[in-house]
Amino acid sequence: MAAAENVLRELMAGQLGIWNAQQLEPESLAFNVSEYVELRGEFDVELFQEALRRTLDRADAFRLRFTDSGGGPRQYVDPAGSAPSGSSTSAARPTRRRPRRS
Repeated sequence: MAAAENVLRELMAGQLGIWNAQQLEPESLAFNVSEYVELRGEFDVELFQEALRRTLDRADAFRLRFTDSGGGPRQYVDPAGSAPSGSSTSAARPTRRRPRRS
């Protein structure tokens, strides 16, 4: 069930703990998680971007935002279609790899 968009809601206990930790150390990367996937072969960038946009629109977790409402931190879901457009993919620009050293 999708959450109502742009409705401020209280944070859950775990979210509040992370919020407070980031307020104490705003430059900390402790809660940042990243990953990359290397795709090989033919790649349709436009089709991939459309699939990614649809995924972001359907999954509330990707559109969850946090704000300090004056009465404490709150969370809300950005409207579908609010994901940034553009691409950070380098699919159209293959890169050369250095040989691995043994």
